[in-house]
Amino acid sequence: MVNEGIGGEKMEIYSNNIRVVETIKKEYGAVTPEAAYVDMDTEVLSEQGLAPSDLAKKLTKENPDRKIIMFGWLPMRELWLRTEFRAAMSNRNVEYARLPLTADEISSIYESSRPENPAFRAAANLQQETGIVAKFKHEWKYEDRRENILKQAREKLGWDGSDGDIEQRIISYAPSATVAPSYFPGVFCDVEGTVLKQGCIDEMLYHELKIMSFAAPVTLWTGADIKDYSYLVSKLGYPLLSKHWFRGSTVEQAIDDDPKELFEANYGITAKDYRKV
Repeated sequence: MVNEGIGGEKMEIYSNNIRVVETIKKEYGAVTPEAAYVDMDTEVLSEQGLAPSDLAKKLTKENPDRKIIMFGWLPMRELWLRTEFRAAMSNRNVEYARLPLTADEISSIYESSRPENPAFRAAANLQQETGIVAKFKHEWKYEDRRENILKQAREKLGWDGSDGDIEQRIISYAPSATVAPSYFPGVFCDVEGTVLKQGCIDEMLYHELKIMSFAAPVTLWTGADIKDYSYLVSKLGYPLLSKHWFRGSTVEQAIDDDPKELFEANYGITAKDYRKV
């Protein structure tokens, strides 16, 4: 990791590759003076001993207002299928930059802002927690791994309490396929048949969503497998989630090509404002 002073402020770069560090300092330092860069093209950042997505979450927790730029060569559509990546991206000041980018493009990412998205945060954290705790439960039978499991439970999941408290929480953990029923603000737009018609983006609806996104979080969601449409995350600029994760919840506004009655019957979701297109 490198701290580089730029105009009195500090930019941080977390990478195992010194050439990457030097390039970012040279190309982007002047336009992103307070950003923290996290290299996604590695499994573990050696100095921190953390996976890149976990480090991004840690940095955000330490300073929620700081811009965290995860960067790498992988396309967003591949990274989006990783639960830990979605968990990091659910923080409003965490962005992903696919290299190569010009200084103007990285500056645009640095200056961008988006409203808090409670639905995205709830779903992403649930998915990550479920996967992590499933691994904990499997490995708990090995006594020599328990100390590390307890450490990870505190660091990755933010679990508090004594060792005994956390042990009981792991043993009794019951995974859930849905978020806790809640009311979620924002606009929730269906994919196939709604913003995507016969493989093409509905430009008029996309323009409407862009205007709406200035005032409220916009979420794409689907009843299909999210991997089928993960390419839309970078194309449209909004998170993509599964409708099935929100059974029992109420959303502020839903836009869909299904009749409201069919939508509610299929997914068990209530929308205060439902718009059929």
